Amino acid sequence: MHRLCPMMIAALLVGAVVSNAVAQPAAAGIVGSPCPPPDAAAEARLKPIDDLFMTPAASPDAFWAAFQKLQATVLAGDAERNRAQQAADWPNLCRYKAANAALARGPRPRAVFMGDSITDNWVRGDPALFADGIVGRGIGGQTSPQMLARFRQDVVALRPRVVHIMAGTNDIAGNTGPTTIEDYQHNILAMIDLARVNDIAVVVAAIPPSRKLFWRDNLPSRDDVAWSKQIGKVILNEEEGVPEVSRFNTGQKAVFWTMTALIPVLFLTGLLIWEVYFGSLTSIEVQRVAVLIHSLAAIVVILVLIIHVYAAFWIKGTLHAMTEGSVTPGWAWRHHRKWFRSLVATGSRGPLPNRDGRPARTSDPR
Repeated sequence: MHRLCPMMIAALLVGAVVSNAVAQPAAAGIVGSPCPPPDAAAEARLKPIDDLFMTPAASPDAFWAAFQKLQATVLAGDAERNRAQQAADWPNLCRYKAANAALARGPRPRAVFMGDSITDNWVRGDPALFADGIVGRGIGGQTSPQMLARFRQDVVALRPRVVHIMAGTNDIAGNTGPTTIEDYQHNILAMIDLARVNDIAVVVAAIPPSRKLFWRDNLPSRDDVAWSKQIGKVILNEEEGVPEVSRFNTGQKAVFWTMTALIPVLFLTGLLIWEVYFGSLTSIEVQRVAVLIHSLAAIVVILVLIIHVYAAFWIKGTLHAMTEGSVTPGWAWRHHRKWFRSLVATGSRGPLPNRDGRPARTSDPR
């Protein structure tokens, strides 16, 4: 009898667990069809964006000016729609769920292109390429963790022979918050592992060059003139009333352009005065001029570095920004208010406003 007691107790426990599970209602988050009905107005609302991205612009500045105009008019309210969509479906699984179900009933695709807005717009820009078993699965603005979250549904479940992965631009831009090189690499490697274990060959594309991500924010603007006139208040750390600036103020831009210009100068003049290796290739007159230029450039660089270090200690919170790569909302509001407003207006966590490709969608009828 004593041997049966443990078995009876275990059976009672199992029965209690099962009956309790049966008694509980289904979890609110587990539903049969989580995707909302298609947005009937999405096609018309997003067509101007499609046209803008598919038409070569006269210059990058012209493109961004046109895009900002659309943001203020055609896309007004999309930031709120994007936040709601990401809260309900962060990886945007609904975007291709219906298309995947239809594709699964047909022959095995030759290739699937997984990516962000570049892949998304690639399908629209060259639809002839995405035929005969070539499938596009790009979503504008997405980062590598979002692609990883939908990789099984949008790639593995389709059983393609090969997958083309292009990701990283939006990781650099910080569309889903700060990340690290290691985390980005882990996301790419995880997608590669998922593909290979399912007998899918992998092609990984390099991150396309993007000059909008850093140096264009250092170009001089009218804000710099107004800010420079109030430099006295800035030095005294009394920035209330100082004209608002974007991501970089005049001082930060000066540091960037000084280093950009003088580091190559130091390198080249250093070669000219390197007597052991290059002395025989230049005259003494050239070497004397090179020494003078090298010395003056070095003095300027040292002075700029001293001012830069002084500012880092003087302005509270700057050291954290330099060492951790992020700032608090309060710091951004105090020192870079125009930049902060642009992030809030577009629902971005930084460092750039949400401008990469089309905004994320609650649904896509195409």
